[in-house]
Amino acid sequence: MDRHAQLIDAVEVNAMYTPHIDFNLRAITWARARGKPLVGNSDLHVLNGLGITYSVVHSEPTADAICDAIRHGRVEVGTTALEICRTA
Repeated sequence: MDRHAQLIDAVEVNAMYTPHIDFNLRAITWARARGKPLVGNSDLHVLNGLGITYSVVHSEPTADAICDAIRHGRVEVGTTALEICRTA
């Protein structure tokens, strides 16, 4: 990723993590060290996963405005770690 960092607009935080095992930590550390914004994604496969991890983008509701807002860091990640039994 370092080789092509200038091509990356944002880095994903995925919903699949627990308080004890967080697969996002390397990506978050990489993004913060390079000033890249984070975006949340639930990678939804079952409906009860909706709303666990998501993005709040501060922009007008158009594709171009949303992409621009993300590139400029006008995005917040909302997320809650999963319980171990729920990840199974």
